[in-house]
Amino acid sequence: MSNFKSKLLIVLVMLLAVLTVSTAFAATKENVNVKTTVTYNGKTLVNGDVLTGVKAGDKITVTASCSDSRAIAWSTNTNYLAEEGYTYNREGMAFISYLFDSTDKTQYIRNTKTPSSITITIPNFKAGTEHYVVINAVAACDGLVDNGKEIQATSGTLAYYFTMDDGTTPVPPVTETITLTNGKSGNNATVTAKVENGTFKKFTYKWDNDKEKDVTTNPLVTAIPAEVGKHTLTVTGYTNNNVTSTKSWIYEIKEEVPENDDLIVEDYMKENKDLDSLAVSLRNDSDEYEKENKNIYALGEEVVYYVDYKNGGNDIKKEVKIVLQLPLEFKAVSTYGGKVDSDKKTITWTFENGLEKDAAGTKVVKVKYTALSRSSKKAEVVYPVAKIYNQNKEKDASAVINYIFKNEDTEIGDEHYPYMYGDKNKTTFRPDDGISRAEGALVLARIFGINYTGTTVVGDEYADLADTYIEAQRAIVACSKIGIINGYTDGTYRPNNKMTRAEFMKIIASYVEVNAEDDDIDGLEVKTDNLIKVYKNPTNVYMTGSTTTSTHWAINYVTLLCRLNMTSVSDSNKNLRLDDEITRAEVAQLVNFYLLRAPAESGKTQFSDVAKNHKLFADILEATRPAHTYYLTSEGTEVAEYDD
Repeated sequence: MSNFKSKLLIVLVMLLAVLTVSTAFAATKENVNVKTTVTYNGKTLVNGDVLTGVKAGDKITVTASCSDSRAIAWSTNTNYLAEEGYTYNREGMAFISYLFDSTDKTQYIRNTKTPSSITITIPNFKAGTEHYVVINAVAACDGLVDNGKEIQATSGTLAYYFTMDDGTTPVPPVTETITLTNGKSGNNATVTAKVENGTFKKFTYKWDNDKEKDVTTNPLVTAIPAEVGKHTLTVTGYTNNNVTSTKSWIYEIKEEVPENDDLIVEDYMKENKDLDSLAVSLRNDSDEYEKENKNIYALGEEVVYYVDYKNGGNDIKKEVKIVLQLPLEFKAVSTYGGKVDSDKKTITWTFENGLEKDAAGTKVVKVKYTALSRSSKKAEVVYPVAKIYNQNKEKDASAVINYIFKNEDTEIGDEHYPYMYGDKNKTTFRPDDGISRAEGALVLARIFGINYTGTTVVGDEYADLADTYIEAQRAIVACSKIGIINGYTDGTYRPNNKMTRAEFMKIIASYVEVNAEDDDIDGLEVKTDNLIKVYKNPTNVYMTGSTTTSTHWAINYVTLLCRLNMTSVSDSNKNLRLDDEITRAEVAQLVNFYLLRAPAESGKTQFSDVAKNHKLFADILEATRPAHTYYLTSEGTEVAEYDD
């Protein structure tokens, strides 16, 4: 019967035509009801029924009756009916009409009794073909006026569908269905589709408001989002005939929060025992990720922050609060019990009863950034900051620097320029040689954007400037004038002396602080009081041949860079060798950290003495290759636009 419904509009048009013919002379002011009853094989039919087992010659009985005596009386008016050309007995009912299919001629069968009854015979249609019959009954009250009102008898208009029996045993209609059931296996949700009388085609599914995905495997296995909270999985299953079933399930991720915080002190750190107040320290030194630059992350990538806190002063009896302010929209994967405020972009931990003296701990936070500050941006530098409060009064702040990019398929619009070069008129770079103070001045001038090429060198700035070449002299003078570098108390600069690691780190750390001040960012200061807040003298294991590391002149500067992931320090690389010469390759690595430039993913270098297996090959390549736009990878490496 599938094509019967498609003919419904045609049927209705024909019914209207029948009704129009039948009531051409009827009044329209007052209606009289006509009741029509249709039976087939002893069963009373309902309008729209589908008849089964129909054969040629089968009978359909139609009975029509009118409940209003005025219509019955009017039908006996011989003169009127004769004038209209009707020749039948006048005892109540006018006529019943019917037709088969839309192309059949309407059959008008007039009956004389009330109730009136006719029998319709099923024609000799071809076995297996589909048909319908339309029936209409009208009372004979055309022209009747009663008390000034014209009377019209309405008819019941009915349609029935059937297929001619082909001689076979009737088979019940086959219904194709698909049902979905859900389950859970570890961190995965599973959805199984069961198809009856059909074949499975595919699933479409999505988590929360994410983009919909397609899979053709049954069952569907998908990882439950790691973010704390409730997540909705919506799945639609399809059969090959596109019969569908859609269901949703909610999975809740609950965070297990340890009863007590432990201050996470890595092997290369030393807890500060000498604090005298509340302190907080923020870092995201996530060693679990094999990233080349741990400050660079893609949207949707998991970022781990460590919020260290300690009360170095007296017992605090009133509320203490730590607030981690994140710069972008995010999803919280885990918060160590912190309360998330998505509108304010904060995670807050509250110690309602305060903190005892020496109470300390670390909140480990995992988040995924979901959007940059503006949709037009492809990447941006952000400054997450943690602050600690005593009765809503800020006591300390600590920030970190991250570079967030849209995704791996996005070319960053900025250009990277080389800031280091090889030896003049040679193919060498000397990666493992120490960098001279003259060469260091040139690198610093380039990365800080100082225009030194037009600098006038008088000659009396430093007594020994003539010991180096003119380009380096100009860079030394230009950098000295703005305080990036300085000479010695005897009036010399010693341009050919080698720079130590501590000397170069001090310059980089100082610029981190200056930039933060210019951008009004709290928590990026080179701290001199209450040193490092939570950690004291983390460089005590970095140096060799020294027993007075806690008094090293560069400790404040180096500690800032360690916290900001701007050094290579880690459990596996604890020795920063602060008083050793810094090599040209190590300068490239340190500057890349500072500039948030990722080491190169691939490429060729023009230097004959820089082998691909050099441990800092990628950093050297990034520092020296020509100007380029670039892509970033989730591993924290950079692909130049012209790389293969």
